[in-house]
Amino acid sequence: MRVFYSIQVSPWSELARWALDHHRVECRRAEYLPLVAEVQLRLATSKMFARVSAPTLIDGKTVLADSLDIARHAELVGHGASLFPGGPNGDVVPWNDRAMRALNAGRTLHFARIEGDQDALRELVPHFVPEALRDLSVPVVEQTFAFLGRKYRATAASTAQAQAALVEELEALEAAVARGPHVLGEFSYADIAMAGALHYVAPVGAPFLELGPATRQSLHDAALAERFAKLLSWRDGLYERHRR
Repeated sequence: MRVFYSIQVSPWSELARWALDHHRVECRRAEYLPLVAEVQLRLATSKMFARVSAPTLIDGKTVLADSLDIARHAELVGHGASLFPGGPNGDVVPWNDRAMRALNAGRTLHFARIEGDQDALRELVPHFVPEALRDLSVPVVEQTFAFLGRKYRATAASTAQAQAALVEELEALEAAVARGPHVLGEFSYADIAMAGALHYVAPVGAPFLELGPATRQSLHDAALAERFAKLLSWRDGLYERHRR
């Protein structure tokens, strides 16, 4: 049985999840929480000392820990229309690179907003934790964000750079979808990746992504959401038409 480790709130996980669902790839889903479930994932991947992260797909002896690689694998083992016109190393790849740059920039901006937000941190406690224990689990989530924050915490300079990078990639997307509803002329992984790039502007709504109100607010950038309102509408329409 394939096992897919993901983080509910992570856009990187959603990109891989969308590709797996599009191709109807059957796998057991496991929620991953950095630090808490790290040993479990290390054991599952036989990577006791190497870096582990989500999303990760384990399919027999194949271990994939990148959204694009998981999407390519889903293309090989799944069913349905291709998400890679021109092949797995074709025109989708530059757009995936753009999406990764936008997401990395958005994550930097998000860490600056969520730090110290107790309501949002409480909502990020995994759903399987009983209600009576959720408050006790908040310090674990805080520790997780502190761990990640050492790498992604923003300074004034990095915030300005992240803002500029995110705007640049979204403007490129704006130009692409002005020519038609799909980045490459037909629905592809390029659309999925660039839809994900909007996660840190305003996350997609329920039922596609269930988030608490504080978490959703921490992910919302009011100024960018207003500036790129047409792109958010494009993303929402893409979900309505193509997200299973």
